[in-house]
Amino acid sequence: MACRPDAQNRAAGAAPALRLRDSDAHVRRQAAWALGEIGDALALPELERVAREDTGVTPWGRRVADMAREAAEKIQGRINK
Repeated sequence: MACRPDAQNRAAGAAPALRLRDSDAHVRRQAAWALGEIGDALALPELERVAREDTGVTPWGRRVADMAREAAEKIQGRINK
């Protein structure tokens, strides 16, 4: 079954998508994770941008770009089912 964005997913994805531009790397990383869990394909362009451009690292040494890439791959996997 293909992943179709619906009104509930779009509403749930709006707040985390905005947080991908937060100044705090931890907040951006958590936002990317949340978007991957929500699974809205509309988040893919922004997640892909973050995966390419974000150089942020959390205080625990985790890269924002890595989480954005994982989230995008998770969404792509749902689309390709």
